[in-house]
Amino acid sequence: SSAFFGLTVKSMKSGTLVIADDHTVYIYDGHTMSKAISDINLIKDLLIDRWERLWVATYQGLYCLFNRHFTNHRLTDKEDIARAIGIDGKGSLIIGTLNGKVLMDGQIVEDDKQQYYNPSSTTLGGRVYMVGNGDIREASEDKTLRWLGLPKNRYQYS
Repeated sequence: SSAFFGLTVKSMKSGTLVIADDHTVYIYDGHTMSKAISDINLIKDLLIDRWERLWVATYQGLYCLFNRHFTNHRLTDKEDIARAIGIDGKGSLIIGTLNGKVLMDGQIVEDDKQQYYNPSSTTLGGRVYMVGNGDIREASEDKTLRWLGLPKNRYQYS
């Protein structure tokens, strides 16, 4: 028996829902539920970009559904896990990893081994916001990173 990590849901402009459990991505069109892809090793986050492509962050890297086919984009560090993904206002793919890396369009812009990113992100005003250890990381379109500076609280772990 495998552990269940929960569900993730995102909506497409068409009104279609994309739903993921820990190993399978489902598409719900308002009437019918169908499998888009299955047998993935631990889905951590979903993203739908402005071209309506579906990105899936997993223990095996990122999968992108394009023209009805999934392609896999692996991290260079095979011991790392893509956990938070977002697209900034310029269309750059931002990834936060379990081992504290931030990648922008495949290039490592930060490698902080004291940090990690949770499977949660959002884009607002062209900037990507990812949940780190006790704070929110902002990735700007000009490729700068900053912490928002949440007050110290019980959500921070050492």
